[in-house]
Amino acid sequence: LHEGPLCFNEDGTELFITTSCANDKKRWFDASNNTRLCIKHYLKTDSTWVLQDLPFVDPMFNYAHPALSPDAKTLVFSSDGFGSIGGMDLFSVERDGEGKWGIPTPLPEGINSPGREVFPSFKQNGELYFSSDLLVGFGGLDLFRTALNDGLWSLPQNIGAPLNSPKDD
Repeated sequence: LHEGPLCFNEDGTELFITTSCANDKKRWFDASNNTRLCIKHYLKTDSTWVLQDLPFVDPMFNYAHPALSPDAKTLVFSSDGFGSIGGMDLFSVERDGEGKWGIPTPLPEGINSPGREVFPSFKQNGELYFSSDLLVGFGGLDLFRTALNDGLWSLPQNIGAPLNSPKDD
């Protein structure tokens, strides 16, 4: 089973992790014999981790690469669901004051493309970094930066060489 990219909240009591979709530790296959990726959400209580279901995760689609904003109110992730325009797109979902998750919405075109947008990660200042293989770059997956300002995402900026190369970065 796949266990991959993960993120924690600032105090380390909340974990989001990419895993293979499974029921009772048994791998789940779709009609095409593929195993989808899911994001699992765990909360730490005392010394144990307790699984908390994310209401928007549907095992018919892939959900991967969770990134929690510094204020822990927004989760950005990659998915091929929700009307994705490419192989994988970036989506954000907001959490209200009671801890309930809303409905994921795609980041705007200009960030999302017909290619793959994957591996989002927040900096402490709220900038979002991610990789894309179709936005203008050096080739393969390139690293980009965007930020949410007054409710709008800025146009992504390629962060350039030497971090970006003709290969996947």
